[in-house]
Amino acid sequence: ERINVPRSVRFLFEASHLRHACPAWVSRVSVLRLSRAAEEWQPLVASWLKRTRLASAQGEATKADASDGSTPAFMSERCDILERCVRTVVPAVLSAAAAAGWQHALPTTDLTKVETLCRLLEALLAKLASSAGT
Repeated sequence: ERINVPRSVRFLFEASHLRHACPAWVSRVSVLRLSRAAEEWQPLVASWLKRTRLASAQGEATKADASDGSTPAFMSERCDILERCVRTVVPAVLSAAAAAGWQHALPTTDLTKVETLCRLLEALLAKLASSAGT
């Protein structure tokens, strides 16, 4: 059966396999295959920490150019502390949540949970930086 939808509407289908997909359907859609490694949260955290460090270094360099040349190191120290916390706390919380069988209103993956955490931490860091004048 065909469903008429406007051209502006897009659909996203997520499937664990395509065993029962007909060739006509597969030929008309874009199929993106992600390996299990793409579902790991550690590369996401590594990339986020790298971006955070880079943004911190750029902010410190800008401040040093505008002042007497002394570059504050506390944002770099915060990044070090943040990295240690994320690498130790996140695995413990994720495994505790899995062991406890926490129920979610919508099913989420560990990757989604960690991405949300990174966005929240990024907002908090921005707030800290703006309130500290960095």
